[in-house]
Amino acid sequence: MRKVSLCVLVLLTLALSLAAAETGPPGEIDHLEWPRIISLDEATFVIHQPQIEYWDNYHLEAQSAVGITEGGEENPVYGVLTYEARTRVDKDERLVTFDRLEITGATFPSAPEQAERYLSLLQERVKNSVRVISLDHFEAGLEVVE
Repeated sequence: MRKVSLCVLVLLTLALSLAAAETGPPGEIDHLEWPRIISLDEATFVIHQPQIEYWDNYHLEAQSAVGITEGGEENPVYGVLTYEARTRVDKDERLVTFDRLEITGATFPSAPEQAERYLSLLQERVKNSVRVISLDHFEAGLEVVE
């Protein structure tokens, strides 16, 4: 079995799904720009590049840092989001589609009582989202270690 170590660029299209409204309709080829900012009525989320924990060409697991600012507060609450997604690679069209994105967990060490609420807000945001990225762009961030 080969081990796959992912570099900075692969850093995902997960958060691109998180910012779907800001980046265009589902199915549109996305460009990886970080951090992603999601402004909701309740709070502003600044999501940083995901770090890939596992990818086997079909199933992806990752995590990323997030800063959340509510209301007029100056200092964000920092935490970590964990994700899972299904990936489909279309080699003919040179595209990778990320769907079934799910934020599976969130931890906020300085505000553990808010973790479930923040998680719920973000989960609703990514519900049923599908994002597409160039396979060439995706592969540029891969480093395969045998």
